[in-house]
Amino acid sequence: MLPRMLFLCAVAGLLAASAAPAAAEGAIAIGTGARGPSGGFSVGMSGDAADRAEAEADAMKTCRGENRDNPNFLAANRRPTEAQDRCKILSTFHGRCAAYAVNGDQTTPSYAYGWAVAATSADAQSQAQTRCEEMRNGRGRACVARKALCDGGAG
Repeated sequence: MLPRMLFLCAVAGLLAASAAPAAAEGAIAIGTGARGPSGGFSVGMSGDAADRAEAEADAMKTCRGENRDNPNFLAANRRPTEAQDRCKILSTFHGRCAAYAVNGDQTTPSYAYGWAVAATSADAQSQAQTRCEEMRNGRGRACVARKALCDGGAG
């Protein structure tokens, strides 16, 4: 009877552990205008956060222009862009890298963007660029991977 109880306790412990959400320490948020990226594009990424909630909050704060340490920071007299208002968390990650690519910049409208989460920054950038090029479908300038951010010891 005792071995059976130990077995059942072990199974219950494994089930409880697998049901618990895994801690994600990084997140990526992207916002686009209602017409797509040509109506505006904003991105926020975070890594090495204490937990998933902090990672998501940091990514959203950057995407919405609320992070003073980011070039997208909105001064008190500026309203958020449509893209910043439409920011959403696209993915969370732990011990991995996130990247995005876009085919526009501050002065040239974007027609496409791509994002990815992968084991290395090079893989994330490559996948993001590929997705961007697929969306671009020959319109506008070529896509460029703009940034990669790795969480923990990933790289």
